[in-house]
Amino acid sequence: MAVVSSISFMMPRDLYQDEKPYFVTYPVEDTDCPASNVILQTHNDITVNDIRGREREFSIDKQGFTIMELDTGMTPEDFNSEKNIQTKYLPKLARALKAQLGASRVQVFEHIVSSFNIV
Repeated sequence: MAVVSSISFMMPRDLYQDEKPYFVTYPVEDTDCPASNVILQTHNDITVNDIRGREREFSIDKQGFTIMELDTGMTPEDFNSEKNIQTKYLPKLARALKAQLGASRVQVFEHIVSSFNIV
């Protein structure tokens, strides 16, 4: 299955050597502070394919990403606890990435827990 969509990509800027990209999502009173330092480029008519059942066809070397299974032993509710994430999930993730990449060391600097409801 495939869908055709538009995808926006962040344009590279020399500015990012010294400043992180950002979006301010609330009204900015200081007019010297722009609401964002990001420039997006939108590509239309991009075909997005469902890769379920084909996960093993993708590798970091060929596509720049891979799909890995990670048995965390955690329930979805466990991800509501920062302690669980720090003590259970991130160490297992780091070990799996280290093995997958053949790295001597992996350091997770930041994580985001996303959630959504499927209707």
